[in-house]
Amino acid sequence: MKKRPRPLVRTVVYVVLILVGVLIYAYGWKVTDISLEEPRQPQRQEQVSRALHGLLNPDLFERETRRQTAYAYFLIPCADTPLAQPEVVAGQPYITLSAYCGETRDTVGIEGFNFRPHSEGYVRWRQPGSDTARPLGALRTDADGHFQGKFKVPTVDPSDQPHIVEAEISWPVGLPWPSEALKVTVERMVETVFLALIATTLAVPISVAISFIAAHNIMRPVQMPLGGFLAALLPLPLGWVLGRQAFQPVINVALDLGHRGWLSVPILAAVAGGLYITITRPMPRLRLTSNPRLAGMARYVQMIAVSAFALFVGGLVSGVGTQVSLALSRILGGILGNILGTLAELLTLLLPPLGGLAGILILGSLAGTLLETLLSHVNSPPVQRGLGLVLGTLTGGLFFFLAYRGIYGFYKAGGEAPLTTPLAVSGTVAGGLLGLVLGADYPLPVGLILYYIARTILNALRAVEPLIMAIVFAIWVGIGPFAGVLALTLHSIAALGKLYSEQVESIDPGPIEAITATGATGLQVIIYGVIPQIVPPYIAFTIYRWDINVRMSTVIGFVGGGGIGFILQQWINLLQYRQAGVAMLAIAIVVATLDYASAKLREKIV
Repeated sequence: MKKRPRPLVRTVVYVVLILVGVLIYAYGWKVTDISLEEPRQPQRQEQVSRALHGLLNPDLFERETRRQTAYAYFLIPCADTPLAQPEVVAGQPYITLSAYCGETRDTVGIEGFNFRPHSEGYVRWRQPGSDTARPLGALRTDADGHFQGKFKVPTVDPSDQPHIVEAEISWPVGLPWPSEALKVTVERMVETVFLALIATTLAVPISVAISFIAAHNIMRPVQMPLGGFLAALLPLPLGWVLGRQAFQPVINVALDLGHRGWLSVPILAAVAGGLYITITRPMPRLRLTSNPRLAGMARYVQMIAVSAFALFVGGLVSGVGTQVSLALSRILGGILGNILGTLAELLTLLLPPLGGLAGILILGSLAGTLLETLLSHVNSPPVQRGLGLVLGTLTGGLFFFLAYRGIYGFYKAGGEAPLTTPLAVSGTVAGGLLGLVLGADYPLPVGLILYYIARTILNALRAVEPLIMAIVFAIWVGIGPFAGVLALTLHSIAALGKLYSEQVESIDPGPIEAITATGATGLQVIIYGVIPQIVPPYIAFTIYRWDINVRMSTVIGFVGGGGIGFILQQWINLLQYRQAGVAMLAIAIVVATLDYASAKLREKIV
């Protein structure tokens, strides 16, 4: 029977743990520099009071302002002859001073007449030849339009020219109109909302693709022999080069045809109709030959043809998109033409890398299939280990070589990597030992490997705040909303990829099994068995992410990511708290509205 600790010992342990916790908390209190000295200073209290007064009194509306101004001359130092003053006109405002010359820091009395009754204004000092006035104090007129006060002569340089003492009152007239701050805020707030919307929509398709790779139930059954996996990796560089070179003529022909005009539109319409028929109707499985070798060759010919066809269609879409964007460039301010032109340009840039990826997949699949066929005819363990040794040696050396050169080239572009040979040899030895120990026929869980890689990347991206991403993208593409879009897109891919993958992991396998039993193809199983289960939560997650991105986009503007945060930072830095109050009020209204709307939409969808 286990002995229970004595009450005294247990009490001592608890006391020690409490003391340790208090010490840790006290150290944290010291590290965070919590002190009441600064907030108690009068200067700090005055500053925060001024800031709060401006933030709680936002500059929403403005009215036309009328002014009355009067001035008098003041000489520093005094001269032998009296200084002539402005002529007094009957019924017009004028001011008098107790002295019209003196020295700096002298106290001078001021009195005003014939001003508008019950109005407020300021007394200012203007130096000779200067357009900038220095405030001396506030004034308020009585029922007779009269005011009286005193001011101190500011510290200025002596001059033969007279200084100007100016008294001015102002009052609003007419109906209130939206202020300039409100107009700028509305414009920036619209930019913020669409910044978040664009980032969310760009992240969704990429997150959907990643979600299947990051789903444990989808990737767990995926296995292949170690030898086949290593053989598929070996031709990776060659497949990249051959794919780009082989498919580039197809891309060029498609782009040229798309740029020529509307001839490619019927082709794209026919392609869309064919895809619709293929997806919605069961297609018979044609067996061209009973010879497995010829069937395998036909499969790879089909892969090449499908890749070329897909790239050809992509080139047509890019070319047609460019022509349509030019045609729409003068309609609705060119907004439709701008988006189509940008997407077409992006697709044109992506087509050659996609050709390289197609070459990698085709050549890697061919090499892996050939080795799996060889392994199926070899049952000798020594031969299996020997194949594992050879393939592991070649693949390990190639992988370490490419990884090191890529990392070194990223940090020192154009430099010669000094440790290429030692690292390549290390990779060769490590890969050879792995292949020798496991053997070429070892069932490698490729799906789980890809699953953990995808999850690690998503977690790493989610760990980096969009604020940091916006700083990097602002350096790359410049200060503005484009940097904010890229930052929010990257962070949204990580967040939505995780949420989507968890939803895929929780799908009901029953409908999938039922649809598979009817003889449906793999694509039809996904369309009718998987997608109906994941679409409602996907939409709900997407709307929720848009809500989050709107909140984030108000912050990333502080580092140059565009949106309302960019102008809010400028107003705060310039101590324009009333204008900043307008921006903060707009942020609160938009965030609350979107939060309510997104909650209602999610309730109806899920």
